[in-house]
Amino acid sequence: MPAESSTGAKKRRKNLYVSYSVDAGYTEKKFVSLLVSSLKQEYNLDKDVWFDHEEGCLASAAWMALRVELAERCKGALIVLSSSYIDNHTCLNELKTLLERNRVKPNAVRIYLVLYEPGAEVSSAINDHLTSKVDLRDYDLANVSEKVFVAAGSFGPALEKKFSSSTTSDKGTERMEELNDEFKKKSLIDWSIMDVQSWLNSKNVPPIHMDAFLERNITGFLLSSMTEKDLATDLLVDNKHIAKKIPELVLERLTRDMNQESAWHYQIKNTKPKPSSIYLIYDPKDLPVAYNMKRDLEGKGFLVLQHEKLGNSRDEFLKVNGPILAVSENFLVILSENGGNSPFVYNETVFAEWLDRNVCSVVVNNQRDSIRPGLKAILQDKPAASLNTENFKEDMDVIEYLVAPANPVPSNVVLEQGYVSLLTENVKFLADLLDDNLGDINTRGPSVFISYQWDVQVQVYKLTELLQYYGIVSWADFSSAATPQRSAPNQPGQKNKFQPAKLDTLRNQIIRNIRKCSAVVLCFSEQYSQSANCQKDMLTALTLGKPMIPVLLTNTSFPPDAPPEVKSVMEKYEDRVLDLSTGRLLQQNLPRLVNLVKKCQTLEQDQDSPTTQR
Repeated sequence: MPAESSTGAKKRRKNLYVSYSVDAGYTEKKFVSLLVSSLKQEYNLDKDVWFDHEEGCLASAAWMALRVELAERCKGALIVLSSSYIDNHTCLNELKTLLERNRVKPNAVRIYLVLYEPGAEVSSAINDHLTSKVDLRDYDLANVSEKVFVAAGSFGPALEKKFSSSTTSDKGTERMEELNDEFKKKSLIDWSIMDVQSWLNSKNVPPIHMDAFLERNITGFLLSSMTEKDLATDLLVDNKHIAKKIPELVLERLTRDMNQESAWHYQIKNTKPKPSSIYLIYDPKDLPVAYNMKRDLEGKGFLVLQHEKLGNSRDEFLKVNGPILAVSENFLVILSENGGNSPFVYNETVFAEWLDRNVCSVVVNNQRDSIRPGLKAILQDKPAASLNTENFKEDMDVIEYLVAPANPVPSNVVLEQGYVSLLTENVKFLADLLDDNLGDINTRGPSVFISYQWDVQVQVYKLTELLQYYGIVSWADFSSAATPQRSAPNQPGQKNKFQPAKLDTLRNQIIRNIRKCSAVVLCFSEQYSQSANCQKDMLTALTLGKPMIPVLLTNTSFPPDAPPEVKSVMEKYEDRVLDLSTGRLLQQNLPRLVNLVKKCQTLEQDQDSPTTQR
């Protein structure tokens, strides 16, 4: 399978990549579109900018892989950093890919950063990898033209000097054609300005409002995110019926597009995975290793799946194997000398993350140097373990726990003496396993991560408010109370399924917030110790060496009646648990909890300070 999609003739490589939030709303997308247009027209970059909206790939199943792939090979990147960018793991993977390239080889890629709005912040360590940045956070968000003028003026001359391959630029706009039915053959997300005009005309939208769309160069890319409020404020559509009707018609069209054969990946996204299933992601050259792992995992009771056909292109490879990926509950990526740079491994890993499933990796025989930057960026915050062919059986016990930590403990393992330490020593995050951590991309993070089960959600919500009163920022998963299994919360900009989907998973958010927090509060209730998700929280905290503070939110015993691996850890905290199960005990012990958290914060700050003497 070639690394590139097989569709179309090979195009000239464009060296300047535009990275923006896939969850951006209409105003932010408008800023990105106008900024790209300004750079192309005013600074002779019309042949040099790669912007996914203009490449006709947004409706493709390979769209997610293409973006990170461009971050791997571009010579320059223009990043529009916003709150939605920071909250989206897809976008952060692109940024981490660029930073990884500069970490390995200084100035391998020039990075130009736009701080788009308040909340768009990066850590000081990241600044060392930037070529230039412009801060727009104090500008009026609604004044898009002013922000475009400032950003283009700040970056344009340098970008033209470094990346322009043209001596002149086509300063004209899109050639206006007659209204036609070509839009019917395309996905809405790929509509041109005239396609939008033709569609509006087919829906009997009055000419005065069609002119407003034309004057603002509205394409399908912008139309897909447009709300009733956007129509009223930006396009000055004062007819409430039309302002309400257009978004409804857009959603209707997007739904139709999603049911087309080309949108097969959206149609299988919500497939229910098969219990205890593991999909092995590996390069075909690693078939012997994959075969041995499959045989061992099947002996442990897992349903092991793998790709069936390689195909002649990326599109064919994904379409043939996509349905198998969709029914898989867990994914295990084999990072060998072949797998670390394999297009098969890369594309399946991106697709697995988009499916919002549990993805882990295994590094074979300490192979560390050949993992491509994009793959490393995707996997660095996910659990990983080593596999050495000399210790295959012992390593496979660790890998079993890696992909399914809630499974019963093997009978031959002595928990108190070896099992927990075995896991904490051998199950790490890939970045830690490779000793190759870029550090936090942004500075935002909670002081406290709160781990709990749904039966005490009301009490946990109250606890977060009380901690906020004391100036302690906390993070807890309040995404859903309807089901015992956690599901990802709705995100801004995700108003329909056909928009390019977020690759971030709830488990990734949990891992990221535990990594950033100063302490983990474990909220014990009747159901907590039996929950597989809560056990994962505890294991993650142990792996990262985070201080754990157990609290009781119901009248339950402690140490809890729990699986041995949980009970053995909690026995160490028996005389330190804080009881918050009644109003009186909450009033009495909350100050103690606050003091413990602040001590953990102080300790972490002292450890991070370069002037601290030990």
